[in-house]
This record gives sequence, structure tokens and C-alpha cells, in this order.
Amino acid sequence: VNPLAIDQYGQQYRNFKMLSVRRNELEGERSGIVRFMEEIESKKRQTFMDALEKINASFGQFFEKITGGKGWLQLENVEDPFSGGLDMLVQFPSKSPRLVSAVSGGEKSVSAISFIFAMQELKPAPFYIMDEVDAHLDPMNAERFGELVRERSGSSQMIAITLRDVVARKAHRIFGAYVNKGITQIVEMPRRKGEE
Repeated sequence: VNPLAIDQYGQQYRNFKMLSVRRNELEGERSGIVRFMEEIESKKRQTFMDALEKINASFGQFFEKITGGKGWLQLENVEDPFSGGLDMLVQFPSKSPRLVSAVSGGEKSVSAISFIFAMQELKPAPFYIMDEVDAHLDPMNAERFGELVRERSGSSQMIAITLRDVVARKAHRIFGAYVNKGITQIVEMPRRKGEE
């Protein structure tokens, strides 16, 4: 017979009770953390979906302004938007809808420009620099792009590097750049009569 058995049992019983209470506390804390994480995930998803909806609507409007066609964004995985990508679909006038990866270089440029302007609508920046984004555009789309840049310059400073007269004619100010003896020279170009 172990004469200390009753004391050892009492000590083990008290330890068991303390561990049970601590286990219940930890499970409560865990549940609270899980609820907090689910709430954060829900807010993150809602914020993302709201932003996507706004960008999608703006993308469609800008795409239509430049091309006269339709453009929209589509999640690869609607159930879990963060586990898939985002498809950009475009439909140019008199053409069937296609993924942007399956269109020509000029059509991709128009789509990218529309997407940039759509993102600007969501979170405007004070200025934008675009380096020959109009290089692959046909003359009509290049002119529409120039008009759009001029229109957007009311809310942000737009700096467009271009070799296209049809775009330059829409600018408020035009600067030329050339190299003389290895040094880049910048000169302000005079406006021609009849330019906007």
C-alpha cells in the first residue's frame, strides 16, 4: 500500500482540473481567432469584389470609348477568387468576343490602355507617364486615345511620349527631345494654328 497515494491523487486531480480549464480557455481563444480570421477574409473578399466590379464597369466604358466595342473582366474561379486569375475579354466591332491573349498587338494595346484608365478611376494618381502606348494603334484608335488622355488630364497630369501626330495634336503642351553631341536637348514645340 502506498500511503502517499491519496495526496498524489489529489495533486493529479487538481492538475487535471487546471489543465481542463486552460484547455477550455485555449479553445475559446482559438475560436475567437478563427472568427477574426474569417471576418478578415470576408472583408478582404468583399473589398476585392467591390474593386473588381468598379474596375470592370470602368474598363467596359473606356474600352467602348476608344473602340466602340465591348470589354469585360471575368474571374477564373468565381467561388474562390484568390485561387485563380482574371481573364480580360474583348469584343471589337464586327468581331466575336475573345480573350485578350488571342487578339492582335494593337488590340492588346487598346485593351491595356482601357484597363489602366479603369484602375485610375478606382485609385487616381497625381500623374501618369505613358511611353509610346499608342505605337500599335491604328489612326482612329490613336486619335480616340489622344482625346481620352486630354479628357483625363483634367484630374491628373498626363505625360504621353508619342511619335503620333494625331495624339500630339491633343496635347496642351508639346516637348521635343533630340540628341546633340551626346547630350539630350529638350525644346518646347510651338502649337500650330487650328490645334485644340
